[in-house]
Amino acid sequence: MHTGDILRSIRLTIKATCPLDLQYFPMDKQMCTLEIESFGYTMSDLKFRWEDGEKSVQMSPDVSLPQFNVLGHRQRIVEASLSSGNYSRLLADVQFDRALGYYVIQVYIPSSLIVVMSWVSFWL
Repeated sequence: MHTGDILRSIRLTIKATCPLDLQYFPMDKQMCTLEIESFGYTMSDLKFRWEDGEKSVQMSPDVSLPQFNVLGHRQRIVEASLSSGNYSRLLADVQFDRALGYYVIQVYIPSSLIVVMSWVSFWL
């Protein structure tokens, strides 16, 4: 039976940016979102969906960042209504927590030592 479904699978390398809210730095949590959407085809032509449901987006246990801990992720499907039509959009959210130990070792301890060393000059 032919259903008309087409599966296109390609490997992409993406450099994505994430605007950070630094109000509570260095004890902050960040949410970064990756959005996949077609700007050329409306939902009448193309409708995105996650192939494996909740298992479509997975985080490798090997992924690590020196300044952040990965708390978790979620995936969503959104239908965006624009003036040119309705578009299907896939979203993957990743939540990060800043590792405070990194800043204690790299910033707080060296800064404290410099202050203490400057006090020594007053006692000599």
